[in-house]
Amino acid sequence: SKSGTLSSLTPIMALKSARAGRSAYARLLGCSTPRPYSCLGAQASRSDRGRGCGSGGGSGGGSSGPPGMAVVAPSAAFSLALAAATYVAGQLQKSTSSRCEAGAGGSSSDDLEAAVAMDDLIGPMGHLNVTTGIVSVRGLDVRWWKYENDSLRRLGRRPVVALHGGPAFTHNYILPLQLLADSGHAVIFYDQAGCGESTFVKDPSKDAPWLLTIPYYVEELSRVTATLGLDCGSGYHLYGSSWGTVLAQEFAATKPFGLCSLILDGALCDAQVYIKTQWRDRISTMPTYTQRLLRHLEDTKAYDTAAYRVLEAALGLHFTTRLVPRPACWYAALNGLNQAIYVGMQGASEFTLGGQLEHWSITERNAQLRVPTLVLAGEFDTMSQECQQLVVDSIPTAWPLVTIPRAAHCKLIDEPQLCVEAIARFLFAIEQLAQA
Repeated sequence: SKSGTLSSLTPIMALKSARAGRSAYARLLGCSTPRPYSCLGAQASRSDRGRGCGSGGGSGGGSSGPPGMAVVAPSAAFSLALAAATYVAGQLQKSTSSRCEAGAGGSSSDDLEAAVAMDDLIGPMGHLNVTTGIVSVRGLDVRWWKYENDSLRRLGRRPVVALHGGPAFTHNYILPLQLLADSGHAVIFYDQAGCGESTFVKDPSKDAPWLLTIPYYVEELSRVTATLGLDCGSGYHLYGSSWGTVLAQEFAATKPFGLCSLILDGALCDAQVYIKTQWRDRISTMPTYTQRLLRHLEDTKAYDTAAYRVLEAALGLHFTTRLVPRPACWYAALNGLNQAIYVGMQGASEFTLGGQLEHWSITERNAQLRVPTLVLAGEFDTMSQECQQLVVDSIPTAWPLVTIPRAAHCKLIDEPQLCVEAIARFLFAIEQLAQA
């Protein structure tokens, strides 16, 4: 086998081509054909290579914004409307500020009281054995948690290491992935250094500047897998959410020994494609005035205004997580967020990219990956279908794109059972192939 892959995975590499491989994968999933196919109530599609991607959303060379967005400066009427909207938003903020609780991401007391408990979202999981520990990386503590169903250890299935998003958003919001433990896969979460229950770094640019670089997080993940003994023996699977998909691809590019597969949830492989198609395919579905207001606020970098905060919250309910009420694990992640790292790595806005990720791309390097890869998209994901299809097309051993219905970007919150069922079938197929 090639460097960085397990010898036990040789049958996967023996498949004649990526197309033949995808056909075999589809058969193992119980689907009649690999493209298009559907299973688990989730829709999946793969574009032909060399053609434009997307789901009816224009050509690959579309504009960077939705129709009508190429406005150099707002009209006088729009300026007056903008001022009025800002005033109303400010009054709204004042009227609700007394109900907001510090440290809860601006959540009102009603939001927190109505928050969905984990047991209500995914069912009781008290039967799982949970262990925790600390890995030291460059003098910072990185805390990890392992969820395991002890009664299923006899199955000998490989563990799954889970990478949270943000950057610096903490592992709490992806905790529904613990459902995989009832398929025999131990699930390992950790908070990346600088956030959550790992060492919190208030001023990373001064005290730990490496937390504002991508290579550090690859190093950190390598240390976690090595400390837990995952880089030897039978290996492990790697799950990433959002920013975690960036980290997972960068890590896989180093061809680490023991890595058996990738699960990329809400993925991108090119930052500029992500932003352009987000505006074209997602924000363009909002009313025209909302689009123009958001564009104006972005152009003037008015991120610390009431109008921007109201827009960000509203759009988040459309494209980030659609579950209402939101779960307690979401507020826990907000509470552990390190805003300094988040802004330094990806910029101050959810609707454009700055910082270290502004011009990031791994599309060409992905051609060297040789691990089976599952990409999960949400029907209303902030990452467009074209953005995620590009990830699929860039990895020779990727499965067809799977779309989770009714879900936005944080689909483990919106549709946890559908997500975990899709992942469990993928992992079962991979491990069956490894044993063949």
